[in-house]
Amino acid sequence: MAEDLSALKDRAAELLAGYRLAEAVEALRSVADAEPAEGRWTLRAGDALRQLGRVKEAIEMYRRAARTYASRGLL
Repeated sequence: MAEDLSALKDRAAELLAGYRLAEAVEALRSVADAEPAEGRWTLRAGDALRQLGRVKEAIEMYRRAARTYASRGLL
């Protein structure tokens, strides 16, 4: 599982670097689901969604990231 997660993170980074945002969003959501206590993946997914013009979905991802950070006392 750890290797799979690491590979998924690498894949998400590659997709973002190549501006393949729609595919990156799916990879980032998978990573976020696998690491629910880490808000950066949902934040990055929100950024990619915003760039794609999918504003409502981006807002939901930003809210999810904010809840994650708040639960860890980081706001």
